[in-house]
Order: sequence, then structure tokens, then C-alpha cells
Amino acid sequence: MLKQAPVSKEISRRRFLELAALGFSAAACSNVVGQETSPTPTGITTSAPKEFKSFVPGIVKGNPIKTPEPTPTPSARPEWPIEVLKQPVCKGTPDGPYVSLTFDDGLGYPSEIIDILNSKDVKITMFWSGRSMLAHADVVKKAVESGHEIANHTMNHYLLTLLSAAQFENMTDQEIIDFLYREEIIEEDILAAADPATITSEITECENTFFSICGQTTKPYFRPPGGRFNETVNETAANLGYRSFFWSIDPQDWKAGIDSNWLASYVVEKAQVGSIILLHFGRYSTVQALPNILDGLKNKGLEVVSLTKMAIFPQYPWSG
Repeated sequence: MLKQAPVSKEISRRRFLELAALGFSAAACSNVVGQETSPTPTGITTSAPKEFKSFVPGIVKGNPIKTPEPTPTPSARPEWPIEVLKQPVCKGTPDGPYVSLTFDDGLGYPSEIIDILNSKDVKITMFWSGRSMLAHADVVKKAVESGHEIANHTMNHYLLTLLSAAQFENMTDQEIIDFLYREEIIEEDILAAADPATITSEITECENTFFSICGQTTKPYFRPPGGRFNETVNETAANLGYRSFFWSIDPQDWKAGIDSNWLASYVVEKAQVGSIILLHFGRYSTVQALPNILDGLKNKGLEVVSLTKMAIFPQYPWSG
């Protein structure tokens, strides 16, 4: 393969993080027994008044910067012992007609999503990155004031299992793309690349940012960006008071060109008692699909709830 002209280390590193985040934003649980992911969607591209464009800024520091304004007292969140915090979750209990709808990151159309949820009197869990909170602090407050719960999605939405891989700094865009699609290389390097200090910083700064805005905690819910996680990520999060939450239904709605009718049908068809559904704020097709998703789940006899309202399996869930 011909090598492109070299780029600066900083540009290369940022470009890698951008490509990595886009390439794996719905990859978690795809190699786990019992997880539902969509086939490659077909259908027309849904129109939107504007389209979300992803960005990867430099590392954002999220230490509290002001006294938070009073916000409603949230429902009591569970407090799990460390041995439970170390047990990742992909699905909820079959007791009760509940499914949990979760949204990731915060960039895109969060205000529109919240308006639809509020119109249906549905309360959910939202995994916001700290950088998105800083960009949309008013929307974060709106979500909390509406009764939704905010969970930790790291400060900068970086893939935690790849953060300290120094070899990426001198790679061209094409070399990075080649690397990302060679799963066997990623799997071999994934443990060595994890950096507990950086993981701790990313989680803690997200927590501090949310506290600075709303005076509340994101604990105990954590979702690593792209679902990329290993034992180091899991144990580091647990030691900080977080339990890692993934999903059992993933329609990959972050992809361009998904038809909103297909999206709604897929989610409703796959949903069952205990499902944890993953959606994203970033595509207008998701905004269009959401009312039909909520109505379809209700007609199916399922109640959409937050993670706090859904009782969670205490045992290790990967076995399904």
C-alpha cells in the first residue's frame, strides 16, 4: 500500500480518535453472546432540517467551574457493592413489563428527543459525554428538570481501550482506517492499550462536568464510548463507583441513510421484557422514528423506563 504524506502527530492523533469513534460507535456487545444488532439497513435517506456533524476537539477539562443551580431531586439510584459494580449489564430483569430506552452522547438533536419523550410522559436514561454537556448545558438542565437521568459516557468520547496506543500518532488516515478494520490486530492490542489513569480522568471529568451544571451525580451508570471495554476499563470504572451498562438491542441508528420507518419497526419487533435499547441523538431519522417506537412498545404491552426503575440482573449477564 502506498503511504500518504505524513501529518503532524497532533493531527494524526485527533484524526485517529475521530475515525475510531465513528468506526466503533455501535460496536459494543456485537461479539457477545445474546446481543441483538441490526443487519445493514436498507431504505432511503431521511431528510433533516440540518445534519449533525461529529467533531473531536482537544481534550476538554471538565472540573466544576460554578455553583450549580438547584434542580429537582432525582429518584434514588441504586448503590451496589464493588463485586456487583464489576458485573457488566446488557439486559434487565424479566420481572415486570419493562424495557429501558437509552440515548448516547448528546450531540445532534437532544432537545428534540427530550420534547418527544416528554410529550409521551416517558422518562429514560441518557449517557452524555462531558464535552456534549459543555456544548449543551441548557439541554442537560432541561433533561434533568424533565425527570430523565443522566449517566456517564466519559469526558471526550474517546475509545478507552485505544487511548494510549502511541503508534497511532505517526499513522496516516489510510493506515488508521486499515488498522480499524483489521479486527484481529485490534483484539491483540486492546489490553495493552488500556490506560487506567486516562480512564479515571475521562470518567471523573465527565462526573465533575455534570455536577457543575446540575449539582448531581452520574453514578452508578457508565457506558464506555463505542462499547469498547476490557477488564481494565471495567475494574477502573467499578473502583470509581460505576457499573458498565451496554445493551441488548442496537439498530445502529448512528449510520447515515437509515429509513425512520425501518428503524421503528426493527426496535419494536426486537423488544422484549428486560431489553436495553441503544439509540443516539445524532441522526434526524431517529427523531422521526421515536414517536412510533414509543407507541409501538406501548402497544406491545411494554413500559419504557429508566435504568433506575428497571431492576437489573445482579449476576454476570453475558450468558444471556
